[in-house]
Amino acid sequence: MRQKAAVSDADTGHEGYVAVISAWGDTCHAVFDWPLRKPVSVLKAYDGPAQPWLSGHRGVDLQTRTGEEILAPGDGMVSFTGKVAGKDVVSIKYGDMALTFEPAITDMGVGASVRRGQPFAKVGESSDHCDNVCLHWGIRSGEKTYLDPASMVSAYRIVLKPKAE
Repeated sequence: MRQKAAVSDADTGHEGYVAVISAWGDTCHAVFDWPLRKPVSVLKAYDGPAQPWLSGHRGVDLQTRTGEEILAPGDGMVSFTGKVAGKDVVSIKYGDMALTFEPAITDMGVGASVRRGQPFAKVGESSDHCDNVCLHWGIRSGEKTYLDPASMVSAYRIVLKPKAE
């Protein structure tokens, strides 16, 4: 599983700095792949709330059609399958992140492993916010922090940053 980790200044040899390293080595990589086959069209972008309890769009809506395969954006484990507020939902656990897809249906059970790029679900039939033409992909880190999925599919370079005091 690809993961990021912070290391201290003692580990880096650069006093006052913290580096973010990854299991990928020296090259630039995206954390995730898109969950649909390319080309991917974003119908509605991420618009995260200023505070976790405020309204906002906690993910991206991707143009699709009912029955299209959903591909695992990264290696992980199915952590939820079922209905939430009447919508079919599948979630994958990836480190401390939960990747959620709706409408999505799967035959896989909770605890099943998925590999990056592996089909693990199909787009379901009922979505309440984009007239059955989208897949909503959301990412939550920890208990309350939402992330922009579109920002996770671009390659990034690892740099040293000043350590917060």
